[in-house]
Amino acid sequence: MLQKDRAWLKEKNIQDAVASSLTELLLEATLFGGEGLTMEQLCEQSGKSRMTVQKRLDALPEGILTREKNGKAWVYKIARETR
Repeated sequence: MLQKDRAWLKEKNIQDAVASSLTELLLEATLFGGEGLTMEQLCEQSGKSRMTVQKRLDALPEGILTREKNGKAWVYKIARETR
C-alpha cells in the first residue's frame, strides 16, 4: 500500500524538497495513524516554520490533500479516497 501511494505522489511531480518531505510525513500519518497531522505537528516534525509549511501546502497540486477541522485545529491528510 505504501509503495503504491508513494508512486501516486511521485506522479504528481512535486519538485520542492520541503513539500515532498511534508507529503511523505502526511502519507505516513494517513496510512499508519489515520488521523493526519495538524499544522503544529507538521512544523514540529519537519523542523520548518508555520509560514514555510503553509506556503508549501498551498502550492501542492489540487487533489493531494484533504483538510478538515478538528476542534480548533485543521488536520491535514493525503487524499487517498480521490484516486
